Amino acid sequence: MSIPAMYLLAEIIYENEKLNDTTLTSTILYRAIKDAIGMLYGDYGLSCIASSLTVKYLNVQTRIAFIRCNRNYFRMVWSAITFIKSINDCSCLIRTMHLGGTIRSCQKFLIKFNKKELSLLLSQLNDNT
Repeated sequence: MSIPAMYLLAEIIYENEKLNDTTLTSTILYRAIKDAIGMLYGDYGLSCIASSLTVKYLNVQTRIAFIRCNRNYFRMVWSAITFIKSINDCSCLIRTMHLGGTIRSCQKFLIKFNKKELSLLLSQLNDNT
């Protein structure tokens, strides 16, 4: 029997917009999330998410990550990632964009979100010319 999972679609926003942290990996993000859970919930929190927390996808260029966790503890992970203030000594914050039951639902949301952003940028470009 499989353990039901939830997927958080998260965006990493750096304080310095021009910063391109190419050294960021899924392992570093995983450790930052794990440290935040340990800070907030202690050993109880770490034991709850130990077997289910994974960073399924991380794109350094778009700063998008898919984070998988047990459905019973997704609120714990969600609250912990909001307390992350720096990764790799770079000031940042992590914004949860979507919460879904499957990776596919997160992908669909991301496509819709990107289409809206592109149309907004295109309309701003057309207004300036």
